[in-house]
Amino acid sequence: MKRSFRWFLCLALILSVFLVSLVFTQTAAAATRNYAVTGGQLKFDTIAGVIYGYTGNPTKVVIPKTINGVAVKGIAIAAFQYCNSLTSVSISDGVKSIGEHAFWSCENLTDIRIPDSVTSIGDRAFVLCSKLEDIPIGSKNPAYSSKDGVLFNKAKTVLVQFPGGKSGDYSIPNGVKSINSGAFYACENITGVTIPKSVTKIGLEAFYACFHIGDIYIPDSVTSIGIRAFDGCCNAEMITVGANNKVYASEEGVLFNESKTELIQFPGARRGAYTIPDHVTSIFTSAFENCYYLDSIYISKNVKKIGDLAFLNDNELTEAYFYGDAPNVGDKIFQGTNSELKVLHLASKKGFSNPWHGYKTGVFEANVLPPPDGQPDLVVTDTM
Repeated sequence: MKRSFRWFLCLALILSVFLVSLVFTQTAAAATRNYAVTGGQLKFDTIAGVIYGYTGNPTKVVIPKTINGVAVKGIAIAAFQYCNSLTSVSISDGVKSIGEHAFWSCENLTDIRIPDSVTSIGDRAFVLCSKLEDIPIGSKNPAYSSKDGVLFNKAKTVLVQFPGGKSGDYSIPNGVKSINSGAFYACENITGVTIPKSVTKIGLEAFYACFHIGDIYIPDSVTSIGIRAFDGCCNAEMITVGANNKVYASEEGVLFNESKTELIQFPGARRGAYTIPDHVTSIFTSAFENCYYLDSIYISKNVKKIGDLAFLNDNELTEAYFYGDAPNVGDKIFQGTNSELKVLHLASKKGFSNPWHGYKTGVFEANVLPPPDGQPDLVVTDTM
């Protein structure tokens, strides 16, 4: 009797799961409507009221006020991501939001119309739109504004997005206090940026992969710099900080915290070897990421911590010399470096194995730290 009852319960449970799944699938299908546009169709969620994707190769898209009688409220996260066929978008009044990454890598997008009704635009909404030179905003929009094609909040205190197709040098207007996360992300056509003294915050990946930006000056007013803010700025040989900045400092063109105990960012255009100064105890996350021309690094005995992805994609890096005991290291610190990379350490130092975090090791002998040119007098012994 008990076995029969248990069998009955199992059968009932399986049947209920099946019915719930069937209802969910039917509901999801019923909530989706396709809307025809030139070259393809838009996917519309009738419950949430958002465009969430596309099929085909849409080129010129007009997003209407309603679809099948349902108001279009927004464009979802990554809705048009990688839509390389897209050339123009006109968003009707009534749409309120554009999600993060909504038009990410729409490489042929040249024209967009954003109505006054849009009051929320997610980070990186227009990143990698390499032909977009202008992000226009109506004068009556209560949340956003535009100047010289650049997207700001209404008060022009936050620079939200620089259009990827805009070229030349650019001076951020005085009065801007914050540079948004990813605001200049992969703006390959820009050659220089002037940051005014009004800016206090530079967001996460703000200037990431701005390959042609030259040397960078950070004024005294800046008190917050996000992770990877200047990674991939491969034409910058110097990152200089104002002498009276209370949070950050620079030394020989390298960005540190104010006390110079943490190395935050190494400039992407520097070539050859680099010796980390004795006063450094920590290397920040992604500090040397995308430093394509760095071939050897000399890490002083006082470095106790190396952050995640610290030397990511440094494909010329073949030698890393450690003068102290093995530091605490984050995730994938040498990922993407040269396949011949060898980790070298003083024979008397502890904590190194062979391999060490996936890299072969060796020992060297040296009586002094390397001179400024990064070339110590040493003898290397392979421990393989």
